[in-house]
Amino acid sequence: MMEHRAEFLKLFEYEVQNRLMAYNGNLGMVKRKLEPEVLRWYQSYLAFETLNQERYTPVAEKFGISTAPNFKTKMEVFVGALVLRILSELSVLRYMCKETEAYVADLERLRDIAPEEDREFFDYVVAQEVMQVETLKLRLEGNPQKATEVIDKFVAQYRS
Repeated sequence: MMEHRAEFLKLFEYEVQNRLMAYNGNLGMVKRKLEPEVLRWYQSYLAFETLNQERYTPVAEKFGISTAPNFKTKMEVFVGALVLRILSELSVLRYMCKETEAYVADLERLRDIAPEEDREFFDYVVAQEVMQVETLKLRLEGNPQKATEVIDKFVAQYRS
């Protein structure tokens, strides 16, 4: 049995729900009227989160973690949509970037305590979060096209 099993399961369940929140949030964003370059970024982000769902589901199921959004995740998606009606998209992205950057350490901890046989998957978990920080920073710098290229390259790399 893993020494840190309870911590591992808690961190991984949180990450699975985090990915579900991002997937559902991006589903909503691609339906909005946005500038073409910004819409393209959200479409790429949705393709990325779709890839995450495909990669996370079998591993989550292996550990008995639900891959359906829980109540808290559904509420976070709902509140996020409301916040976007009040604040600017870039204000929300600034907050997301800061939170995502800090969250990388949690995912590194998750990777460190994960079972060795699943190391490749948890390396991916960290890599996808690091990529998100990069793409969010590019968006905040006003470069949605470059941010989209980063996402598309990541998705292509892990789809092949």
